[in-house]
Amino acid sequence: MKNIIISLLILTLLTATIVLQSCDKEALKLDPRKAILGKWEETYYGSDDNNLITIDDPLVSIEFLPDSVIRYYDYEFQTFSY
Repeated sequence: MKNIIISLLILTLLTATIVLQSCDKEALKLDPRKAILGKWEETYYGSDDNNLITIDDPLVSIEFLPDSVIRYYDYEFQTFSY
């Protein structure tokens, strides 16, 4: 019984080591604070690929700026808000 537990523990550690070594290192280095920065507009609406509705003229744009600032631009009234 003791040998089975030790064998399972070694197998678990070996599996964990292989999984961690095979992870993409570049994906782990991505900083989410920088990944979202930029101007965003809603171009599609829906819950999955079969129910997508295209939005030709978005109403607003949202811009994520450094230091946690979000700027909204309303196309109809041509105004910014923060």
